[in-house]
Amino acid sequence: MRSVVLVAVLSSMFLAGQSVAVPAQTPVSAVQLLAWLAGGLTPAELRYELQHRGVSFAADDAYLQSLGDAGADASVVEIVKAAHPPDTSAATPSETSRVLELLAKAAREAHIKKCEAAKQHISSALRTTPNDANLHFALAFMLGQREQWGDAADELVQAIRLDPDFPYAHGLLAYVDYRLNDTTGAESEARIMISTRPEDPVGYKDLGLALDAKNDFTGALSAYNHALVLQPEYADAYYDIGVLMSRRQQWGQAIEAYGKSLELDPNRWKGFYNLGIAYSHSGHSAEAIEAYQKAKRLAPEELTIRQNLGAEYCNHGQHEQAIIEFNELLQIDPDWNMARLCLYKSLMAVGRVQEASQVQQEYRTREGYSDPR
Repeated sequence: MRSVVLVAVLSSMFLAGQSVAVPAQTPVSAVQLLAWLAGGLTPAELRYELQHRGVSFAADDAYLQSLGDAGADASVVEIVKAAHPPDTSAATPSETSRVLELLAKAAREAHIKKCEAAKQHISSALRTTPNDANLHFALAFMLGQREQWGDAADELVQAIRLDPDFPYAHGLLAYVDYRLNDTTGAESEARIMISTRPEDPVGYKDLGLALDAKNDFTGALSAYNHALVLQPEYADAYYDIGVLMSRRQQWGQAIEAYGKSLELDPNRWKGFYNLGIAYSHSGHSAEAIEAYQKAKRLAPEELTIRQNLGAEYCNHGQHEQAIIEFNELLQIDPDWNMARLCLYKSLMAVGRVQEASQVQQEYRTREGYSDPR
């Protein structure tokens, strides 16, 4: 059988009936660039905007340092350094200086995953310039990082009201709508993103999510593969193909897709976690254990990883390891009662009957079973 993740199902259907009209746009400002960095634009997206629109400002050393502190790709920094904008001799308004200072802090905090601090800096900037679509966009991204999807949607609607041709606001709203289970809105916003930035794989990836949520398997797969045509090493697209295949219980193809995603992005704990699930369903316990172990190292606070790892140890006959895993889990969260049920089974399997009986009693008490005596 041909590998699904390698099938390039070209998706010209997505643009059928849509006119690609990209409005003339002004050069990128210093505020925009920092807001876009804080708002999660990819290096490719930033390069595209800088190369196609130019730069409206002359970057000094302090600004270049702020780009570096925010984790800007070296290619982005070089474009800004090499830019020759028109006359910039006029003094920068004090309001803009204040916003730049706040955005530099926000972008730096966002880069090191201090989302709450970044959100506060962006909110302060918005109090100075409340009608800047880029600031609403950056705030929406930070709210999304905190999974505050409703508030993120509100900020994106405001950004689009202020700048209807802001493609990345439409793109982010597509994902936010998807998380809010608004599949119609997600598909619509993704198509708007595609119509204005047809070379950007993110729009096709978000379209795939929306179509998957609508149970349109063929359309979703085609969208993800089109994203991979545009960017062959797009880890998110491979990951989403893995999720798509998992939903259809096509475990072999899910394993292949997750594996490719993790080759490109080995720090995604959910990738290893889902890979472990796929291996488990395929009957490959040893491989599942290895995947769960890697997920645990990346996200030790995620207790579902420990639960699945312990269960897989049990399935593989490694009951002593399962006992250790479940005891650790219960030390972290004594209310995780499912772990007691699995712990009981492993204790019984190794003949530790008295301990198993105590664990069983605790399990029954927490589940609300009455003592028949």
